[in-house]
Amino acid sequence: MEIRFRDILEARFRTTLKKFIGHPLTPLTLRKVKVEMLDDVNRVFAASNVSVGDDVKVWLANQYFKHVELNGEEGTLLDLVIIKEHELSSFSNIDIETLYSLFSDTKIFDDIAKEKERRTQHGKETE
Repeated sequence: MEIRFRDILEARFRTTLKKFIGHPLTPLTLRKVKVEMLDDVNRVFAASNVSVGDDVKVWLANQYFKHVELNGEEGTLLDLVIIKEHELSSFSNIDIETLYSLFSDTKIFDDIAKEKERRTQHGKETE
């Protein structure tokens, strides 16, 4: 059975999120979740031979954070934490290709695929 990069990352996220089950959904708790998820992203990339920019790692952690469900509540998370957004359009073509290859069949893949397609249509395929 092939273990994919995203499976490793999502397993780390599940472990991190288990620590917060039952905690009140306060801004402080959610900031801690967000910080730990970014730490997870950094650790998984550091342990792999895959390289992307730091802003890509922040974007990736934010995308997964947006879909976090704690204590059965998903919608309130974004109301309690301010997320500094990074735009896919600012990432290098190499980073977009890396994200495209690593995160197919995920909730975030559509945005990545749209950016890759936009670049292809506008001739920004090579950089």
